[in-house]
Amino acid sequence: MLAGALVENGSLLYRVSAKGSDTKLGDMVQALSDAQGSKANLARLADRVTAIFVPVVVTIALVTFGVTWWLTGMVDTALMHAVSVLVIACPCALGLATPAAIMAGMGVAARHGVWFKDAQSLEAAGNIDTVVLDKTGTLTIGKPTIVDHVMVDKSLAVDDVLQIAASVEAHASHPLATALVNTAKDRQLSLFNVTDISVIKGAGIQANIEGLGLVKVGTAEFANLTLPRFMPKVWQIASTVAISINDEPLGAFALADDLKADTPQAITALQDAGINVILMSGDKQSVVDHVAGQLGIDKAYGKMSRVTRPVKLHYCKLLVIR
Repeated sequence: MLAGALVENGSLLYRVSAKGSDTKLGDMVQALSDAQGSKANLARLADRVTAIFVPVVVTIALVTFGVTWWLTGMVDTALMHAVSVLVIACPCALGLATPAAIMAGMGVAARHGVWFKDAQSLEAAGNIDTVVLDKTGTLTIGKPTIVDHVMVDKSLAVDDVLQIAASVEAHASHPLATALVNTAKDRQLSLFNVTDISVIKGAGIQANIEGLGLVKVGTAEFANLTLPRFMPKVWQIASTVAISINDEPLGAFALADDLKADTPQAITALQDAGINVILMSGDKQSVVDHVAGQLGIDKAYGKMSRVTRPVKLHYCKLLVIR
């Protein structure tokens, strides 16, 4: 397994067998090095111009030397004029400044957590007019907490349902799954052994628990749960995780995540720079609209784990940040 690999379906136990340059960090360092070593289109143009410009300038300098020497008979004066031609027409700024600027730009971007695949990407970044952002972990902290719950099966306590959900979610990597697992650990709830784990993209995760049956944890639709029509307002602005056993709903949890402290400032800076900001998220539309409203983002699309409806975007350069 390569560093940074993502298990999309199920879970596994692994043993670390490499370190240093073989890790994800090492791969990122190598990627930055490769990017700095690549040439942008402007740099290639500079190389082509320099290939013609330098011989021409040297030829003019030699002609200047010869003509001055022939007219004045003074070698030092002729040499001074020839050197003046070379200094005035020096191609160093064109041939050397471009690669230096690319390396400096790559370094500054890396210090701010922005990684460019190659020099062409850095060059194209200057023409970006639209930024598409994910919500969880990008605009928000990525550490949601349980703010409310609703139980369908009144015979089960909240901790019982949480224990079942966390046992399955322990094999998922989504921040909502992590939140349930951490809450279960905080409450010192032991987790059940699960088998036949399967992750359903855009819906949730399911697995078998011996003695219980097929447990589904995910969206309300996935868990066959219909929430009451009138729910507290927090459910409109919080993510919903529902739980069912053999398609019999047990209950649901509402989880909320706070915005990062610098998110409003970052969005404002992008908009002030004339960049159109679009929010796309796999979360439900009401949550996405709430976050967009807090940040002044006009275009926000929810339930985007799978494209269920066309989203029209005018032609533009896109920088996607996850």
